[in-house]
Amino acid sequence: MDVHQIEAVAAQYPACLRARLGAAAPPQLTALGNLDLLALPKTALFCSARCPGKVILTTYDQAAKWRDAGRCVISGFHSPVEKECLQILLRGSQPIIICPARTLPQRVPPDWKKPLAARRLLILSAFSGTAKRVTADLASRRNELVAALADEAFIAHATPGGRMEKIVERVKTWGIPYNGQTSDESPIPEEDDEIFEIDEILEGMKPIWDKLRTEGVPIDKRPLDANLPWSIQFQFQAETDPTGKDMEWWKTHKRKTSSLE
Repeated sequence: MDVHQIEAVAAQYPACLRARLGAAAPPQLTALGNLDLLALPKTALFCSARCPGKVILTTYDQAAKWRDAGRCVISGFHSPVEKECLQILLRGSQPIIICPARTLPQRVPPDWKKPLAARRLLILSAFSGTAKRVTADLASRRNELVAALADEAFIAHATPGGRMEKIVERVKTWGIPYNGQTSDESPIPEEDDEIFEIDEILEGMKPIWDKLRTEGVPIDKRPLDANLPWSIQFQFQAETDPTGKDMEWWKTHKRKTSSLE
């Protein structure tokens, strides 16, 4: 598949970038995939690297809704929650636009090849071939690009004082609707009592799995409930996990849940 170079003066260059970013608009875009996706209505997904536990499952459910509705989602898909959402979206048939905070990847990940061939994936970069590693500056500029291209935004969580707060302000300034609200309303979910990393969630699940195994309760299609600070309902394929494979299965993005499948 050919790589496309889109100059700022080209007809295919998105006019919204010039309108919203002005002189800061990238002079050139590099793309791999279906350029027609740029003309579709797009929802931008943002989530800070650390977020309240209750936000994680809500965001996964939202990704499944976009997938089922055929909505085009654009994101850097860089934070842990964003990466998980990408896995959900890749299992669908709806369009996806991935914006890396560096130049285009030299090797396309295996799970991107099929959607690229199906013309439902676009990989879009605003950075030159020398930008081979992600930096904080490139990530911030990438997030601005994603927001500027969007027709609406879903900001799952913006850590107070973090870089994502700048995107919140950009979205407000540009009048972009977000989280189903108009742009004069706050997109930031209420804080949970604690902030959890994904690995902490996994560790929190393990006592529940162990308890069900001890009681002889099949895990398949059995809701797993609350020994966590938020409501959680996971369903697993395996009925037993004597070697801890369920946890590895989850970590490698092969988990299945009642709401996401």
